[in-house]
Amino acid sequence: MATLETRSASSPTGTSRRKVAADSRHETLDGIRILASLTADARRALAAHCKWRHFSPRQQIVGHQEDNQTVFFLSAGRAEAAVFSENGKRVTFRDIGAGEVFGEFAAIDGGPQAATVEAVTRCAVAAMSAEAFWQLLRSEPTVMVALLKRVTSQARVLSKKVFDLATLSAGRRIRAELLRLGESSTTTVGKAVLYPAPSDADIAAHVAATRETVNRELGEMIEAGAIERRGRTMIILDVEKVRQLTASDPADGIRPSAGRAAALSLPAVPLAGSLSGARLRLQKPPELEAVH
Repeated sequence: MATLETRSASSPTGTSRRKVAADSRHETLDGIRILASLTADARRALAAHCKWRHFSPRQQIVGHQEDNQTVFFLSAGRAEAAVFSENGKRVTFRDIGAGEVFGEFAAIDGGPQAATVEAVTRCAVAAMSAEAFWQLLRSEPTVMVALLKRVTSQARVLSKKVFDLATLSAGRRIRAELLRLGESSTTTVGKAVLYPAPSDADIAAHVAATRETVNRELGEMIEAGAIERRGRTMIILDVEKVRQLTASDPADGIRPSAGRAAALSLPAVPLAGSLSGARLRLQKPPELEAVH
């Protein structure tokens, strides 16, 4: 496990005092979804028995195959669960947002951790022992039910992911991922604004493709007038049109033609063919001032 951030015992500066205060504000389990049925007092009691840890972006929280049955509650921030092949290829299973739990598989079956989890942004994490987690499940049936529903949902997503990997080309998986992201960030005028836009490597890790394949596919979509890139922003120019063309045209691949008004030829793909969550914050960067 990566070295954790520590708080200095010496007299803190004004900046470090503010940082400690900000970290402390996130040391709460009130936003954890599987604990929503508990009273505020019950969540505070649980929080007091957790070990609170704070991580910086790209810092590892727990490692794949680590013999560690700790359960983690992400109180603030965003993280990613992934595994790496022997040659270093990253395969991202899912994004983990504030309010989620991870590490529960190892606590349930006593095995090693199922994936490496890294912080994407600054994260506040509550760590609970497997014994304490089992005691919680035995004493709070509503938490057990919430956990079962969550695990079942993950199993369904995994099944869909395996199906997509077996039946869809890499290009179709890439386009399905963009459509899925666009569905969660569509503007009132039918455009989808993704900011900050996912990198080619991010998309590749989510759909089990190479970065080169993603780069080529996005280039074709740009030439066809399907998407635009403006700095750190990606714009899907007409989500409804892309959705309709996707549903009605089974042809595989985009055939760019001259001019921005070229018709798109997109394959019929499911809109939920990825394990990733809605990972992009909807901010309004300077590039969007001209989007109407």
